[in-house]
Parts: sequence; structure tokens; C-alpha cells
Amino acid sequence: MLRASVNNTMAELRSIIYGYSWEKKGCSNFISDIYDFVNSVGRYHGIDVNFEVRGDQEMLSLDQKKALYRIISEGIGNAIRHGNARQILVNLIIGNKYTLLEISDNGKGFNISAIENQNKLGMGIRNIRILARSLQGNIQINSEPGHGTIISIKIPNGQERARKEIV
Repeated sequence: MLRASVNNTMAELRSIIYGYSWEKKGCSNFISDIYDFVNSVGRYHGIDVNFEVRGDQEMLSLDQKKALYRIISEGIGNAIRHGNARQILVNLIIGNKYTLLEISDNGKGFNISAIENQNKLGMGIRNIRILARSLQGNIQINSEPGHGTIISIKIPNGQERARKEIV
């Protein structure tokens, strides 16, 4: 078990390091690196983790790719550690104007308002919010005890992003 834990940690570390350079051997590996991460986490924890993607990853800047990868990592980690989720779905839709990321799980859920009011928001959600804001994105977290969690993020691409920076 210790060996498996070390191997998993090393795989995650490699993925993070590779994530800082998405161009390897002349092709972009952003999407394949996410697939690899999702599959390794699913195998390690014995849960069903799926990743679905639509759109052209070339619409995303390097900063967007890095932040999205980190958001996906945090979201999956939270679903497993805190939500005890057995199924997680990561859905990434890359459009011309916007990119939509949704991470949903069947975990135990939580009352986001109560946690915010008690100022007990964990580092994972804080990091996800910071990363989404760094991309000028909007984030919505829907969760209810006993009903899992859905994290939805919408970030501007290309001209929409430039327009927001000017305003």
C-alpha cells in the first residue's frame, strides 16, 4: 500500500510538472495529460472518474491550461477526500468565446452557505475560486448534504477575455 501511495504521488507530481509545459514532442498534451490524471486517480482510489471534452484546446492560453488542470485536480481531490465520492464527472467544453468546466460528484455534499457563514471554507475551494478569478471566470458551487456537489466555471476565451481586460 505504501508503494502504491508513493507511485501515485510520483505520477501526480510528474503530471503537475508536465503541466507547466504542455508542448512535448511538437504536440499539445493538455487533454491527454488530464485523461492520464483522471484515469490514474480512478484506478488508485477504485472509483469511477470520467473526463469528457469538446472543443479545440488550442483556443486556450498556457495560463488557462495550467489553471484548468489545477482546478480539475483540486475538484477531484475534494470530491474524494471530503465528499467520499464514488463517481466523478469532469466535463470541459471549449468554445470560441467561453470555456465551461463542470466537475460533478455523487459524494456526501455539504451546505456551502453554512460553511461560508462560519468562515470554514477549505483551501481546496479557496484555491479553485482564486484560479477561476485569475482567469476572469465565474464560479458556481452547488451542493446539498446527501446529494453531491457540482462546481461550474465559465471563463472567457480570446476576444471575450481581451474585452474584459479592457473594461
